[in-house]
Amino acid sequence: MKLSWIEAFLAVASERHFGKAAESLHRTQPPISRQVRLLEEFLGVTLFNRDKHSVELTAAGKAFQQHAEAGIAQLQQAVWEARRTQQPSRHALTLGATNSVLLGVLASMLSRYQRQHPSLTIDVVLENKSQQIASLLQESIDFAIVRSLPEEPGLTSTLLLEEPISVALHANHPLTTHAQIELQQLEHENFIMYRGKSKRSVADLLVQFCESAGFTPRIVNEADEMQTSAMLVSLNRGVALVASSMQNMSIPGIVYRPVTIHGRQIRMPLYIVGRKQAHSPVADDFLKSAIQYCS
Repeated sequence: MKLSWIEAFLAVASERHFGKAAESLHRTQPPISRQVRLLEEFLGVTLFNRDKHSVELTAAGKAFQQHAEAGIAQLQQAVWEARRTQQPSRHALTLGATNSVLLGVLASMLSRYQRQHPSLTIDVVLENKSQQIASLLQESIDFAIVRSLPEEPGLTSTLLLEEPISVALHANHPLTTHAQIELQQLEHENFIMYRGKSKRSVADLLVQFCESAGFTPRIVNEADEMQTSAMLVSLNRGVALVASSMQNMSIPGIVYRPVTIHGRQIRMPLYIVGRKQAHSPVADDFLKSAIQYCS
């Protein structure tokens, strides 16, 4: 199985169109079609239902997409680690982040910064919030990207952006027929919350939103990572309030809808956290660039 086959498959899965997938990869359509066909032959399954007007993932295709996206993310992490080990002199900056943050603005922000500074190496360490803060205090990372403010002394935090909140619903949930959901409509639902093993968590903010909508959420599960809470929704264990960027991670059996209170979209913050003592010039430049990019 070749990486180019998977790259072609993921492009078609994203675009739902072979021609558009070819354009996104700066290739012609015939090689993309051939690579997807070779992948299907290798796997022994049909990944797409095709007709003249549309391309849709099969159940097998959705399952493969989920794991292929995770595998590509792990491969990228392996590339970063290999480069850092081989060329430590080029190592410039290390960031802590969760998988869910990588699904949002962070990936595009890092891509842009890397293009502007091609000689620098930027590492991303995937950790939950409590691990990121510990790593920050131990000076093994330069910045943490988190969704709730830390309480530890010696740190400084800057709000990067406020991301819209969506509710992850099982595909068979009656509320999937709504274009958006008033939070009060979820009053009698079972909630799955993401806490990240942190004393202060984005879950505290989500509970506050529910209370402002007139109810206390009935929490039946707590997950260490936001994508784990979404996975539990796919098992029909309850509903989860998540960052809207989670929609960039395709999970079979889940539908996302924006959440409002009295018609107003609710949002969750994203902070960049560093140490109060002086940073390196590279770290200072990255911080300015990140704030500018998200403003």
